[in-house]
Formats: sequence, C-alpha cells, structure tokens
Amino acid sequence: MMAYASLKYCLSKCTYTIMGDVAQNISDRYGLNDWTELRKLMLPGEFDYFGILQKSYRNTVEISGFATDILYHGSFPVYPVEPIIRHGESVTVKTCVDFTDQVTQAEQTIKQWQCKGLDTIAVVCMDEAEAEKVTAALQGSVELNTGDAGKWEIGEGVMVLPLKYTKGLEFDAVLIFNASEEDYPVEDGYVKQLYVAATRALHELTVLYRGKLTGLIADPVSPEQKKRMRLAADAQKKPVKTVVKQAEPEKTKEEIYRQRAQEAEKERVARERYGPKKIIVTRNSQGTTDGATPKKAGQSGGPESRRTGQPSPAKVYGAGNGNAGRATGRQEPRMVENNGEYGDMPDAKTLMPAGHSRIDCAVRMVMKGKGYVDLLSSYGTLRITPLAVDMFRICFAKGQCREFPKAAVTAAGDLRCTVRENPSLVEITAGYAQIRVDKKTGALTFLNTQGKILLTERRREPRQLGEKKNWSFFEWKKDEALIAGGIGAPKPLKIGNSAAYFSYGRADDRYPGLASSKGYEMIFPAGSRVLCCNIGMYGTYISMEETDIIDYYLRAK
Repeated sequence: MMAYASLKYCLSKCTYTIMGDVAQNISDRYGLNDWTELRKLMLPGEFDYFGILQKSYRNTVEISGFATDILYHGSFPVYPVEPIIRHGESVTVKTCVDFTDQVTQAEQTIKQWQCKGLDTIAVVCMDEAEAEKVTAALQGSVELNTGDAGKWEIGEGVMVLPLKYTKGLEFDAVLIFNASEEDYPVEDGYVKQLYVAATRALHELTVLYRGKLTGLIADPVSPEQKKRMRLAADAQKKPVKTVVKQAEPEKTKEEIYRQRAQEAEKERVARERYGPKKIIVTRNSQGTTDGATPKKAGQSGGPESRRTGQPSPAKVYGAGNGNAGRATGRQEPRMVENNGEYGDMPDAKTLMPAGHSRIDCAVRMVMKGKGYVDLLSSYGTLRITPLAVDMFRICFAKGQCREFPKAAVTAAGDLRCTVRENPSLVEITAGYAQIRVDKKTGALTFLNTQGKILLTERRREPRQLGEKKNWSFFEWKKDEALIAGGIGAPKPLKIGNSAAYFSYGRADDRYPGLASSKGYEMIFPAGSRVLCCNIGMYGTYISMEETDIIDYYLRAK
C-alpha cells in the first residue's frame, strides 16, 4: 500500500489501470490480500471503476472447480473463476501410509502421465527442504529436470519444486506431494498457497497426503457460505458511470448525399495523389495485349498454353549448378484477376491490403499445450508447433484458444523442444532452429541456434486477417532472393521486386513453396491460393486467399 500511496502522491494527475489476483498472494504478511484499502485510495472519483475479470483459459473445468472450492474456506471475498468449456480428468486425491508410499504413488502417477504424452510435470512441495528430500527419493526411478527452479522457464520433463517457485508457471500435470492438515492448516494464508499449487495444472491434477487430509479439501462448504462470499465480492463492484451524449439532429437525405459526395471526392483526390496508377490491359483481335508481339501457338502466355493449363512463369532459373539466383531465361507473366495459378501476376487493385482498425498483436498470455505453444493477443491466437529439428508450423486466427486444421506433417516422436519466457520475449527452440516472439509487438523472428536471423516479421502489425483473406508481413532484405517452387513445380520462379501467385489451384494436391537465399523455406497447405508480394509500395507480404487462418511451415535449410 505504501508503494501505491507514493505513486498517487507523486503522480497525482495520472490515470491508472491496476490489475491483479489477490487470491494468489501466497505471503499473508505482505502484499495485497483484498481490494478494499486499495480501492479507497485509488478509486475515489465518480468515474473510477472496479471490475472483475473472471474468464480463465488455463485449467480444465474440473481443476478450476476444485481450486475455487479451496478458496471458499478462507474468510475473504471470493471472485469465482469462469473457465472456458474444456473438460478433462477429475482431480485425484490419494491417501498414503507414509513417505515411502507417497514416493511410490508419485512414481506411478508420473509414469502414467508420461505414457499419455504429458510433457511438463511438476511435483509441488511445501518448501525447499521437502523438495530436496523428494528429489533424492525420485531420482533413481524418474528422470528429473534439475535446472534452476528460481528461473522462470517452461521446460519439458519432471520438475520437483517448492510451492513458492511455481507461481506464474503452468504445467501439463501437477502432483501436490503432501496436502496434509499439518502442511496446510485451515487458515487464509494456506488457502491461497494451496489454491496457487492447484491452478498450475493445465490438464491433470493429483493430490497425495499422509496422515489427515487438510480441511481445505476435506471439509465441505455449504451453498449458503459460497453465496455469502460471492455476494461480498459482488458488493465491491462499482457501477460504470456513463456520459450521455446529446443526440445529433437528424440529417435530410439531401444532406447525407452531399456529405457522402464530399467524402468520396476527398478519397478520389487522395488516391490520385498518393495511390498507384490504374493498370489498363486491352486485347486486340489476335489475343495479345496492345503493343505486344503475337505469340505462336503453344508458347507460354499464348492461346495454346491457356488451353492446356500450363502456367506462364515470371522467370525461369536453372538448378543444375546450384546457383538459384542466376537467370537463364525470362518470360513475362500474363495479367489475371482471379485465377491464382502458378506464376500468374495479380491485378494491381488486389495488391493493396484491406483497410482496418488498429491491430494489436502484443502477447498477453503464453499457454503451452500438448506439442504446441499458444501466444494470445487481443487480436487473436498465434500457435507455434515444433515438428522437427529444423521445422515449425505457424498458425494465426482471431479468437482465443482456437481449433486449427490438422497439420500435414506430424511431429517427430523424439523431438525435444524448450520454451523460455521473460518479460519481453518468448523463445522456442527445437534442434537447430529457433523462433523468438517479441511480446511487445507479437512479431516473430526465425533463426538458427547460432543466432543467425533467417526471417523476421514486420514489427508494426506483423499480420492481418480480412474477410476470407490474410496477410503475413515480412522484412525481406534487399539482397535476398526469393524463389517459388516446391515438389512438382513447373519451373522455379524468382519473385524479385514483383508480385506473383505461386500456388497451383484449389483442386491441386501439391504444396506451394517459397525458398530464400538466406537459408530457409516456407511451405503452404495444398489447395490454398498463395500470393507473394515484394513491392514496397504495396507491402512485402505473403497472402493466403479464401481462408481467415494464417497457416504455413517454416524450415531452416
């Protein structure tokens, strides 16, 4: 409270947004244990507001309900959590004869979880002394991750941790080693400690105890008591004061028409001054563009090639000498509006990304699932899935905890992946490839483990979703050669400072690919329509059409 009082005194003209969870204050002697005193200090004004954020994205419904029941044993107001509808196994509570029996039960439970494919497992102990004892007992039969428990790091394997080090972390499964009455008496401070331990589990939670089970779990709470504690929390809410704006006078049809005409004229003038010039293509009786030399039947771009369906690539590159950047021939692409076949150049009007309101891709939460990592922003969910030592799958969609299409490539069974997080960065490493995500912007950087940057998303709005179309913006280097191709491609296609489709059509089962001279390649789902634009005036991006989900594979060469 002294810190907040100092801020209020020194920065009296500032506005504040204060967020927190008083139920997770595991030290009863300091910190905030309820909101009452803080609200009196910081929310005295008429338009100050106290609200409750109840939605939880971490735990299953079963774990969330179990943890909330622990909270009801305290004497403080309870703000019930509203979990997303994700069901799992019921919470298991097991009694043990002695310490040896607890270790045996822990071994069996951990091995069952590992057989299910749960990657991160925490054994939560009351303090450092118990953690050391449990680590020594388990070490012979269970492979433990014995890294520095004081570092905020999400890593695969089994970790034995004192309770205080688990705060802020999450695990696929959690085993609370000894929830006895001796370790967790029915007191407010222990209520919050046990609550924090239980809510670290994403999918499964098991509680062991010897002696007498703590009353925080064993003692039932009456519906009346739950209701009283919820009402106490609701009573702290403060209604939002709204300012009613004076209604504007109704406009006549003529006034509305005149206003729209003025806005349209401003838009036209701005486009003429700053926007791209119109590209007008006319065809003569021979089927060629005016001013062009007629092509013979069967030549690329002529009538015969259109009948046979062969694409007309922008450039042709030799692959015999391994020098993908040297041109051996050149053909101009034909202009199309809506075909999207390999080598086609889009009409200029389709190159400009759609207008939009402010996009915020800043990472608000990191959630580790089974074989993937979700980075949640107010704009949507970025999912990064390690598939091999050199390959990641990148998906992005609006909404939280989205379901994404099944991957075309399955992850290697022996793949080990580490995820490290600090206040500014999330780092995902698999083998000799790595992805870093800047939390402030949400932009990802693809690099090898030697630190060489292979590909970087644009910091300002790295991606954009439209109506059945999306854009991923990249910071390609001036000396970077982008070659489209892939398995079954007609001919390699150099993008250069141009734009072209490098997909094969909706009904084709080939995977569109784009390789870079910087040492990486991108692969896109079969049947998708994919456009690469490397024209600074429109933006440097890859766009997928007829879908509202960004989905591609990144591979280090």
